[in-house]
Amino acid sequence: MNLSASLFSASMPMLRPFSHSLAERATAESIFFSLSDGEFTGMGEGLPRRYVTGETIETAMRALSCLDIGRLSENLDWSSFPAFIARLEALDVAGNLAPGLRLPAAAAAVELAALDLAGRRFFAPLSRVAGYLGLRSGIAHSNPGPFPISRVLDFNPDPAAFSALGFARHVKIKVGADFEADSAMLRAVRATMGAEATLSVDANQAWSFGEAVRRTRVWESFRIDWFEEPLIGGSWAELARLRAETGMRVMLDEAAAPPKADRELDYLKACDCINIRISRCGGLIAAIRQADWAVERGLGFQLGIHVGEMGPAWAAGRHFMTGISGALAYEAGQADRWFASQVFDPPPCVDRSTHEGWPLSNAGLGIDPTAGLYAIARNGREWHPLRGKWESAGNLDHCANGSRGVLRA
Repeated sequence: MNLSASLFSASMPMLRPFSHSLAERATAESIFFSLSDGEFTGMGEGLPRRYVTGETIETAMRALSCLDIGRLSENLDWSSFPAFIARLEALDVAGNLAPGLRLPAAAAAVELAALDLAGRRFFAPLSRVAGYLGLRSGIAHSNPGPFPISRVLDFNPDPAAFSALGFARHVKIKVGADFEADSAMLRAVRATMGAEATLSVDANQAWSFGEAVRRTRVWESFRIDWFEEPLIGGSWAELARLRAETGMRVMLDEAAAPPKADRELDYLKACDCINIRISRCGGLIAAIRQADWAVERGLGFQLGIHVGEMGPAWAAGRHFMTGISGALAYEAGQADRWFASQVFDPPPCVDRSTHEGWPLSNAGLGIDPTAGLYAIARNGREWHPLRGKWESAGNLDHCANGSRGVLRA
């Protein structure tokens, strides 16, 4: 099958900045990758974050502009949706885009575009993907929704955020080095939220071991259910010691990728649960695999996000939640909160009075780009199947080191 493809980046101003100990963001930035067979088109999104995976918009765009789309198409199996999924996973897009590098955000854009295209061709929503992966943990399940959506509060929360906290099933608070400010926020949130709601704090690796111990003990009355990435450059050994000495429940985020087999025991001693993000994992399939791996080993998981997901990334999260069960919490893309207008249709369906969202039922990802997305597109490139190359009006005119991603299984 001859596929055409396109690639571009886009940025959108956010309604207000979002900040934590590692970064502050006032503008959302994503890369978008699309594949078309002439009848159907699928689009994926990746969110490169230097402080998460080392990727940038520029490095992700450069890698994708070297991808041989003809070879990609030849290596896919178009006989059925399950066969397509199996073959796409075997290609290991994240590991084959650039020699010696793993580029999960760039890979997520490719994987979601391919899945979206295949889902449309086979008239299947991507919530079915989990059911075709042979998961061993038993989490593959059809969830009709609605899904409880976490309320996430950063360093400078909107005062209006407190008005509906009583309806939230889970509240996550970004904390950092300011103990008094963090304590005041926790006190206010715990007093406002419902008694049955769970509460977590995310330090984004802001604390020393001693500081983490102090906060755990002083904050005991706030009934914090888990602490996300509490330690500065926290090693697994330090996290294991922290758990043993304080009883702290630890969630891994930046360090959440499953370890090699010989380090698995150390990893399991270091945490109680993991935060899964689709762009950081390299796509929907890898995110589902990570949840399956965690549950098999007795760990919990939540589905997190990168702030500023514009469309395919948050939609993939809906299909993740529809296709599997057991998440501790679901942050959702929350594009309805971050942007004055939406660039995909339908927009996120979220009831902000109850903090609930609903599944997407249409084929593929179930959303389509609007003219608004193309109005903010930059650095556009197109793959022409007859000429077998990428062409661009932008500034990405050559492949690094002259290499091409080949995506061989």
